[in-house]
This record gives sequence, structure tokens and C-alpha cells, in this order.
Amino acid sequence: MTKTTLFKSALFTSLIIGLVGGLLKILHLPMAQLFLIVSLLATLVYIICGLYEIYGSKRIKAVEKLMWTIGFIVLCSITGLLYLFMGRPRILRQYKILHQQDI
Repeated sequence: MTKTTLFKSALFTSLIIGLVGGLLKILHLPMAQLFLIVSLLATLVYIICGLYEIYGSKRIKAVEKLMWTIGFIVLCSITGLLYLFMGRPRILRQYKILHQQDI
């Protein structure tokens, strides 16, 4: 499983299972706690994957790395979606442009 697939899978699993767990908790149905725990674990997986990718990149400045870190810690789901749809493509686009100039 690639890093991209793991990040996407964990993010969407966390969002969907978290919503289901929240709904079950509101309705006072059994198994809500299990859904919320699985959602929390999936959240930790995509946060770790995202931060690993961010801190492993040499194309991101230290200030931006700090911004992503604070975002992942404070606003996990929103930052995860923003990183998936806006941050990653920009970083990968810059990487491709740099390698095309070398050829």
C-alpha cells in the first residue's frame, strides 16, 4: 500500500466511521464507543502519515511545516482534507516541474 493510498484510506475511514459513531452516540445505540475508537485510530494514522510526508519533504519551508503540524493537531479533519486536495498536489506539481527542468 502506497503512502497516498494509506493517507486517503485512513482519512475517509476516519470521517465516515466518525460520523456513524457520532450518530450512534446521539441515538444512544450500542457499539457507538467502538466506532468512535476506530475513528480515532484512523485519525492518528492519517495524521502520522501526513506529518511523515511533510517533514520528509525538502520542498516545504520550516514555517509551512509548522503550519501543517499545528493544523493537523488542532483541526484534524479539515486539515486532512485541505492537505489531500490542495497541499499534496502543489507539492507534487513542484516536484515534477523541478525534475522536468533537469532533463
